[in-house]
Amino acid sequence: MQSMQSFHDAHPSYDPEDDTTPFLMNINSVENDAVWNRSSSKRCRAPSCRCVLLSVAIALILCTTALTLAIVFGGRAFVNNALESAEMAVDSLQLNATDLSIHLQGHLLHVPSTFGFTVSVVLEGVALRDVGSNAVFATIAEPISLSISPSASSFSIQSKLDVTEEALWTAAGVALLNQRNVTWLLSASATVHVAFIQWANISLIKNVTLEGCNNLSSAVAVTSFDLSDSSASRVVARMNLTIQNPSSQLSMTGLSGLTFALTTPDLKTRVGQISTLGPFDLFSASSSNISLFLHMNSNDIHSQDQHHFISRIISSVLSRESINLTAIGVNCTTPHFQGIVSALRVTAPLGSQTISSNVPPLIQHFSLQGLAVNPINGSAVNVSLSAFLQAASPLGPNCPFEMVELIFDPLHTLLVFQNTSVVGRAVFEPLSNGSFVQQQRGSTLEVNATLSGVLLLVNEDGATTEPEFVEFVRTFLTNNSVSIGVRGWFQAAVCLQALGGCQKPLRADAIPIAIDTNVDGMNGLQSVKLDSISLPTDSPDGHAVVIAVNVSVYNPSVVSLTIGSGMPLCMSTLYLGSSVAVVNSSVAQPVQLLPGWSTYAMSGLVAPVNLTSASEFFSRYMSGLSSTVTVQALETCVPPELTWLRAVVNELRVTVNVSGLVGLELVQSVEINTLLMDFNQANYSAGVVAVGSGTITAYWKSPFTFPFDVYETSMNMNMFFANRPIAHLVLPTLASRSRITVPGSGTITVSFSGIPVVLNDFASFTDYVDALVLKANTSMGISGVAALSTAVSFGNASLNGIPFSQQVALHGVDSFHCDGCVSIQSVDLTGGAPGKGFFILNLNLRSEATASLLMGRLSVQIYYMGSLLGVGVVQSADLYVGNNSFVVHATLLQSSDNAVAVRAFFSNFVQGITLSVEMHGFANGTEILVAKRAFSQLNTTAIIPGSSERLVRYGQLMWSWKIFKLMLPVRLTIYNPYNSSIAITAASFIVSFKGKRVASVSVSWAKDPIIIRAQSIEVTRNIDASIDGVSIQFLRTLIGEIHISVAGTLSVSVGDGFQQILDYVQHDIPASFLQESPPTAANFPTDSVLLAE
Repeated sequence: MQSMQSFHDAHPSYDPEDDTTPFLMNINSVENDAVWNRSSSKRCRAPSCRCVLLSVAIALILCTTALTLAIVFGGRAFVNNALESAEMAVDSLQLNATDLSIHLQGHLLHVPSTFGFTVSVVLEGVALRDVGSNAVFATIAEPISLSISPSASSFSIQSKLDVTEEALWTAAGVALLNQRNVTWLLSASATVHVAFIQWANISLIKNVTLEGCNNLSSAVAVTSFDLSDSSASRVVARMNLTIQNPSSQLSMTGLSGLTFALTTPDLKTRVGQISTLGPFDLFSASSSNISLFLHMNSNDIHSQDQHHFISRIISSVLSRESINLTAIGVNCTTPHFQGIVSALRVTAPLGSQTISSNVPPLIQHFSLQGLAVNPINGSAVNVSLSAFLQAASPLGPNCPFEMVELIFDPLHTLLVFQNTSVVGRAVFEPLSNGSFVQQQRGSTLEVNATLSGVLLLVNEDGATTEPEFVEFVRTFLTNNSVSIGVRGWFQAAVCLQALGGCQKPLRADAIPIAIDTNVDGMNGLQSVKLDSISLPTDSPDGHAVVIAVNVSVYNPSVVSLTIGSGMPLCMSTLYLGSSVAVVNSSVAQPVQLLPGWSTYAMSGLVAPVNLTSASEFFSRYMSGLSSTVTVQALETCVPPELTWLRAVVNELRVTVNVSGLVGLELVQSVEINTLLMDFNQANYSAGVVAVGSGTITAYWKSPFTFPFDVYETSMNMNMFFANRPIAHLVLPTLASRSRITVPGSGTITVSFSGIPVVLNDFASFTDYVDALVLKANTSMGISGVAALSTAVSFGNASLNGIPFSQQVALHGVDSFHCDGCVSIQSVDLTGGAPGKGFFILNLNLRSEATASLLMGRLSVQIYYMGSLLGVGVVQSADLYVGNNSFVVHATLLQSSDNAVAVRAFFSNFVQGITLSVEMHGFANGTEILVAKRAFSQLNTTAIIPGSSERLVRYGQLMWSWKIFKLMLPVRLTIYNPYNSSIAITAASFIVSFKGKRVASVSVSWAKDPIIIRAQSIEVTRNIDASIDGVSIQFLRTLIGEIHISVAGTLSVSVGDGFQQILDYVQHDIPASFLQESPPTAANFPTDSVLLAE
């Protein structure tokens, strides 16, 4: 128990219940561990178990004591042997150049057993020695402590170095960089501690083998290369290098101020200086980056070798070819490392990938400004490519340069479109300084150049690219955007001021170019317009019409395109899918689509395949309507061997909007030769106001000058008056007489009959009739469309929908106010009735109007002396142009208002006095509704001749005894010239002879009137005349005949009772006593004879 208590005192942390106590784990065997674990797991508490454990512990103490005595008395020899047999294996060495400190990590090999003890080793006076000379080149001043335990044999040394021998130090450093393995000697004085025992001043010297960098330069690569900081006086490059450290052990950090000399590959000539731009760290088994600054002063470039190598560098940059850059270490500002750096020889490849990603290409921008294509044969075309190039200086924006030569590789320059499709191989002529224009604009050189040459329709392998070329042209013509590019190589000669300017131009071969530009395509040439069209004459064979057109095409692209030179471009004009005409371009004027509008003169023949389609096209054109035609290029004008051009031409199809004819009145004027408007056939319920007939002549001005005939015409005509529609009529297809001759003018005359005039507006048409009836001159507007059936050289064609619009001058009736337009040839008294007298007037009317008006039954009011006498009726008032005769049945109506006028009218008429009467129309005087207002305003004057026949033909003086009562019996022979009987109911007149009154008569026959039948002669009964005076001449009647005059009144009754008192005067009435009976009608003297007498 005492011994167990002592054990607990010595090991207070021991817990017999805890089976994880490390002490027991270290000193017991595996078997004992198992026993212990088993016993502890059972938590044994019995006295017998405790005795067993105590016995084991005592045995262990005795063994440890025995071992300790052995180490004390034989340990030094043992330690020396152990240190001699152990080897130092390096895991890593990190050298910090800034403070010259190292961190060495490794492990020991072949280390003897420490019997479970931890061994501490302190190294003092540590020195690094050269293996060959055993000379110290560096020491470590501070002691280094190591610890070796049964479970670990690694060590770590971290301390500062003191360089004692610079040359050996440099050699050691160079060896680390260049060799695969490097061995140093490490010497020191060691003090070893095992438990409570120490051994001091043990001499230690060990080989330390390090894995070197194995020629570090082979693991260097340029990752970026930038010349943009160059100037006119020096070439400057900023580079980034990646150094792949092959050593898995060596790291070096904190190097700064490194300087290298860039040399020619043979290391003989220095061409520039390379400096680091910051500290450099080299880590084991990994990539490290270093930024460098390369500058080459132009003042330092003296030899041809220097200039040549720098030119090679820049040429490689331009051509994207790899080149090795060799640098020799010059200096290092970090202490103790200058010699190491000076011994470096580094070769770094400047690869094409590095250049492509860091240095911009020489040609940065390419835009196509013009492309002219002229065929040579089936496999090649002449091309002229106008391009705008933007070139960047390979030395950056601060180094001006000039391009003096540009040569494209004829074997490898390809023209592509849409980025991938090869159009052909371009063989361009070399460009020299005088063949292009360049201008420095900021950091960019702008070059305008024209590349001329031949485009071979083959690719690099010699396979044909004809289908691709056809597709290229087709795409360019139809799309709104096309990608065009150049692939291949070119040679360039540039002048760089940093390299001596144009005195020493830099020549670079095989500069790659892979550049594309998007160019506006022609987008199907959607803007095409027909500027003019002329059809001057028939073709020589008489089967077609010559056509000449000017066509303007808008090219929305900045690229011009020339197709064909020395050959015409044949095109078919299609309307509704059928060819109307075929036109050709001029051989002298190739089709060249310049940017913007271009105009082309083309000529050909109109020989339609389908006359119906052609008729519709020309109808729309001449009627002012636009038409859409398709212009299809034809391959017939392309030589058969130019298969690619034929394919392109077949794809050339544009749509043209042909505007209708504007500005030319096809119908120059219209004359109405004859026009008849029959208002008798009006049918207002059907909208027909009249039926028209007539002849119209249109004076035609054709837009074309070839002759043609119009053999049929139809019209749809609208009539306007005062700019208002009044009616319309449709003239069906009618035969017409015409000949449209050169220069395209002529007449078309159409006769029509029985055409209904359909009313549009009643009020407006009434105004039109007013003007025709009441005015001397007026006008009418006509407009509409005509259809012409024409005979043309290429066949019979119909021109439909031809518009016309004209103002037609018309002569109106003017209310018959013209001189001699109204005359009454004769008047016949035809009867009477109470209060009414019936007359027939033979009326002549002359119409100077344009139109004949068939008005039907008309009634007019007749005025005399301002009073209404009565009404005249014309049963059929058909008023034709020219002279017209009408029978007017007039009725005189007696009233108190017109008694004086009626008496005067009858008296003057019977006496043969010419009468001037007025004829007034009135609204109800016509049944024509549209003429009522005009007729109500009609007012004309008519001259009615007096009766040409005298009533009293002879006076038979009778001998009677009454004579002595101064009463002279007289029998009057009276002639009734009218078609109505007349009854004389009273007479009162004075008889005069030679102006002197000789007798007077006053008699009434009211109860037994003297009736004179129509157109007959009657002798009155004896009429007693009072003798008022006798003269010698009067007495002559005893032996001969005298002529007397009577003046007075007659009371007559006409017909069936129209009674009227006539004021009657008649001169030169023959009278005699000799002739006992009056003359008969046969020998009755006429008025002309009587007047002559």
